[in-house]
Amino acid sequence: MKTTIFKTVILLFVLTIILSCSKDDDISKVEESTKLLDRVNLNGNFVKYSYNEDSTIQKLEALNFNLIFGYSESRISSIEEGENLWQFQYDVNGKIRSFSIADETIDVVYDADNRFYFYEVENRVYTISLYENNEIKKYSIFDTETEEIFYNDYYYDTTKKGGLFNSNSITIHLQMAFTNGFFFSLFNSRIPIENFATNFAGQTYSFENTFDEDGFIKKSIVSNGSYIDFFYIQ
Repeated sequence: MKTTIFKTVILLFVLTIILSCSKDDDISKVEESTKLLDRVNLNGNFVKYSYNEDSTIQKLEALNFNLIFGYSESRISSIEEGENLWQFQYDVNGKIRSFSIADETIDVVYDADNRFYFYEVENRVYTISLYENNEIKKYSIFDTETEEIFYNDYYYDTTKKGGLFNSNSITIHLQMAFTNGFFFSLFNSRIPIENFATNFAGQTYSFENTFDEDGFIKKSIVSNGSYIDFFYIQ
């Protein structure tokens, strides 16, 4: 779970915020449209996207990392970054039941009635709550030693289209693989984020979004002045 591969990029974006104060998650179903996210610009840092023939995410490339996605039965089966390989296993209902890195396997429980994933790593308990559309609603970490709770809350504009509207959801898998996976949720959702609240910085950040003629997000300006630009290919 512990990794530093995103350290530089994450700090550039997250520190800017602090200092200034999926349709289905496991089914890679793609809408009937040709517009796909080509790259995003995060405060001057670019992330490039590559796709498989069925428009599922194949690779994310940035200055300090390359993420390669593997699939089995239309579900994300692995995420590879250099020597690191995360593998995902599913239950009969298509929900994630465990994931592994190296020789460590983390069991995951999915509560269908309340729509959340739950798992434990060392002295921390992780919960990923979902909206009905399977976008992340809340990500929380409970430290069983200090009894501290850290959380991020997400609020979306369900009337518009996010950057990955025509591709598959990857945010839940990234959130499980990386403790700081919330970073990806800010620009990889299938519907655009309107507000993001976190007790890490004790702030709520609003996103002033602009959209193109097809309803796809084109630019996000965060309430602290940070920005995200979205570029597409047909």
